[in-house]
Amino acid sequence: MITMHGLFTLKDEFTLEQFSQSFNDYAQHLSDQGYVTGWTCFFREPHNNYNLNSPEQHGLISMDFPSRKELDECWDFVVADEEPIHSYHKGVNTKVTDISFWVSQVVKSGTNQAGR
Repeated sequence: MITMHGLFTLKDEFTLEQFSQSFNDYAQHLSDQGYVTGWTCFFREPHNNYNLNSPEQHGLISMDFPSRKELDECWDFVVADEEPIHSYHKGVNTKVTDISFWVSQVVKSGTNQAGR
């Protein structure tokens, strides 16, 4: 699995719910096209002990792809900027600033085998 991550700051005139709905609509459309297999929207929760060197941005999104092939094809699909993806993408991007992206690939993951 390969994941695209994005950090962002939500513009003051928008709510978390408005952004989350726009992001969900965008990601669902990409999923319907066969690119994205899962997505998550996070908002950083301040914590006195865990916020060492935390980023300035408070929002984080992730979209999972089965392989680099689908990620690259998705990029081309979005960059083509045709409808309806143009409107979905604009619906997300107009609500945020200070955007940064990166891609990660799972090397190994696991679960607690004790069932906790």
